[in-house]
Amino acid sequence: MRVILQNTKTLLYYQATEAWTPDPALAKDFVNMKIASYFVQGMKAGTVDIIMDLGAYTYNARLLSTMKKSVQTGSTNRLQS
Repeated sequence: MRVILQNTKTLLYYQATEAWTPDPALAKDFVNMKIASYFVQGMKAGTVDIIMDLGAYTYNARLLSTMKKSVQTGSTNRLQS
């Protein structure tokens, strides 16, 4: 199992700083969901989902990690789809 990130607007996968790829096999493996979640919270790449890549697209699990900045408090809130 690999944990990778996908930009929901471009459908590209995170590879490295300033580098995105259309090939999920070349995407950076974050090893676990916790590490990927912390990374997504700190990045400014827009809408990014965390994907548990189980080796077959039909079995992959996608965690929607769309983030919205609250204007009043400045805190970050997760949106539910």
